[in-house]
Amino acid sequence: MKLVWVEAIVGCMMAGAALGQDCQGWVKRNPEHIPGNLVGFQAMAYDSSRRACVLVTGKPDPLDCVSETWLWDGDDWNLASDQYPCVEDGGAMSFDSFRNMVVHAGGDYGHDFGNSDQTFEWDGETWNFVPKPFGPERTLLAMAYDSLRRVTVMFGGEDDNRVHLDGTWEWDGKMWTNRFVPGPDGLAGHSMAYDSDRHVTVLHGGTTNNGVNPRTWEWDGETWALRSEIGPLKFGAGMIYDPVRHVCFLYGGKTGDQTGQESWEWDGEVWTKLNTPVKPPPVQGAPMAYDSDRHAVVLYTQWGETWEYLCEPPPCYPDLDGNGVLDLFDFLAFVNSFNAGDTGPSDCDHNGDLDLFDFLCYTNAFNAGC
Repeated sequence: MKLVWVEAIVGCMMAGAALGQDCQGWVKRNPEHIPGNLVGFQAMAYDSSRRACVLVTGKPDPLDCVSETWLWDGDDWNLASDQYPCVEDGGAMSFDSFRNMVVHAGGDYGHDFGNSDQTFEWDGETWNFVPKPFGPERTLLAMAYDSLRRVTVMFGGEDDNRVHLDGTWEWDGKMWTNRFVPGPDGLAGHSMAYDSDRHVTVLHGGTTNNGVNPRTWEWDGETWALRSEIGPLKFGAGMIYDPVRHVCFLYGGKTGDQTGQESWEWDGEVWTKLNTPVKPPPVQGAPMAYDSDRHAVVLYTQWGETWEYLCEPPPCYPDLDGNGVLDLFDFLAFVNSFNAGDTGPSDCDHNGDLDLFDFLCYTNAFNAGC
């Protein structure tokens, strides 16, 4: 580290600001380009290595696949590919931050062609078919990436006969493994997100074969634990984990005949309904992802609207010793935390993995000052 590098940023702290930040709430964005072919229950995930939300839209034709991949950079949507995965809706997507791959699985082919048991991976340029099926074809499944164990966790879905499935599957980049563990009833249209602070995959809502499910479950890699039987009754809600505010954030979904526009948070103990004066339209199956670089929840609706739930970032992340000055001691604190495997202060990009990107992220934050 050059001394001038430190001197240039000393004294730029926002002293006295609390870590708990105020949220601006929902803001409608007005991008120049608008993705098409949205029929509901599309899939989206945030690619932290390339700093973009990856959205897959599909509207298959009986004779030809119409599928598009769009990237949201915080300002506009850009068409990245018009090739595969070819499903109409109901697939699930997550980002494998260890391998830097977006994983897409399952979905409904449409036009009475049934459901998919296929897996595709996006490397930032192309979709690659992975010839590793995961069991019964399914749609309306849910997935989340467990960054601690470096596996994508998939649960449930609906098969070709509309039977709700209850299997827990995990993808390590080479094969799908059925964990054969007891847990939630068969579910479809449920929501999942990985809590990188408590190292559990959170599952909520969806429908069982008997109706809408209010339960919240958590998977630690070995056991499913029922955490709450009281919560939002939601089918097709979007849910992400916000590692800055340490909560799962849920929006929309359908209860009976009513499609909602409510925002909820799960802190690991209870669900809390938020008071948001401005809100997106009622949605179900609308894709949602968390942009960890901009601390923004990104929602894309079936009507071509892009919304973001914005919160202020932490007051001054690089000041790890909290003394109001950015100096060599802060950098050493980061290095020591990184070497100790402490994801709290050293997981700069909030994806649950400690890697080169965290070093680059912290260096950029350090250089930018406060």
